[in-house]
Amino acid sequence: MPRAFGITSVAAGSVCLALAYGLAFTRRGVTAGPWLMVAGLAALSAGIIVLGAMREAKNRRMLWLTLAVVVVQLVAGFGFALAYPERNPQAPQLLLGLPVRTAVVLYGVGVLPLLVLPLVYALTFETQVTPPE
Repeated sequence: MPRAFGITSVAAGSVCLALAYGLAFTRRGVTAGPWLMVAGLAALSAGIIVLGAMREAKNRRMLWLTLAVVVVQLVAGFGFALAYPERNPQAPQLLLGLPVRTAVVLYGVGVLPLLVLPLVYALTFETQVTPPE
């Protein structure tokens, strides 16, 4: 089951990315292309994580939960950056010293997974890595 999901997710993500790059050369690509890119990145990342981490996983619930958190982080971070209005005088202009879009992508997509993935690795180390004896 995880292998089939991983392969399907990698294939779907690759198709979405190819369509996004193809749409970049058309007028319709201005609105659909970035969202296809977000969907493709999330699907491709999910598929690679599943194929790499769930070979012989014993604690699959923790890994599925981690996968869901990472995919939600990717979609939310990139989706927020795409949906955030261009110029809104009422909205704050800086977040933690950076423009809002940049801060959300940098911290939400770049830094937050660096905290989540090692934590899950540490929690599942005994069941995943160390031999039973």
